[in-house]
Amino acid sequence: MKKIECYETKDGKLFTSYEEALMHEKEEEIKSDLGSILNASIRTGDLMKKHVGENKLCSNPVDAQVVKKFLVSYMSEIMLKDFAAFKSLFDGGLSCK
Repeated sequence: MKKIECYETKDGKLFTSYEEALMHEKEEEIKSDLGSILNASIRTGDLMKKHVGENKLCSNPVDAQVVKKFLVSYMSEIMLKDFAAFKSLFDGGLSCK
């Protein structure tokens, strides 16, 4: 049997390298921060006023809250992927001569 050293993050995920574990925790922290910012900026009342075509986006506060949670989660994921792509570009994508 082979002994494998691993690192556990705050959310219980295991990684074989410290760098991967640290990167995962940083990504989760950024995602949480983005979620907080988006959660504060998207108001359920505004979602109830918006129309998609001729239909209202949300007709009641409960529906508006569901749409808001989806938007915050989805936009956080998209923004995190953009940050990761940007970081990888500058970590190894460019070379100076």
